[in-house]
Amino acid sequence: IKRQYTPKETISAEESIEHENGMITKSYKRHLSLQNLDLKPNLLLWDIGAGSGACGIEAYKRYKVKTILFENQELRCEYIEQNLKSHHVLDTLLLKGDAQELFQTLEQNPNRIFVGGGGEKVIKKLPYLYERLKSDGIMIINAVTLKNLSHLIEMLDSSGLKYEVISYSLTTYKGKLNLIEPQRELFRIKIVKE
Repeated sequence: IKRQYTPKETISAEESIEHENGMITKSYKRHLSLQNLDLKPNLLLWDIGAGSGACGIEAYKRYKVKTILFENQELRCEYIEQNLKSHHVLDTLLLKGDAQELFQTLEQNPNRIFVGGGGEKVIKKLPYLYERLKSDGIMIINAVTLKNLSHLIEMLDSSGLKYEVISYSLTTYKGKLNLIEPQRELFRIKIVKE
């Protein structure tokens, strides 16, 4: 078997992924999210609110997982399709439309779920997503605002789901500008199905 393309870098720079302004999980956040998912080859990952597809793309490139991407916005879906081709991603399915309706069309349950977007509609579906996870499955949910974190915790508490919240303070230094980017808080909620 001969490879007919030059492999891309395993960790994708933001410039190598087509995306709508701001609709990309930055590389350092992707790394943390994927690491917390404890991915292994051939696991099925659902990437909900996929945006540019960066997490699903990197999950395939680094861990060789199978991924189903859920995205509602047409422009973002076009970017995802471009990115899947340009990064030579296989074993991936893009589902376009309302994720809450699309979940129910799938027979196979995921081993892992990453929630990077979708807003309050997806937050309300967390108990359903938990039920869909296979045994020993892991769900990671990223929240960047205290409002979203509060909604998430309220939903999880009322559902009786066990979870862990991890807070990261992220600051980057931009050498060319001699500037420190302001600190940003990232809240990661991790749920493990027993």
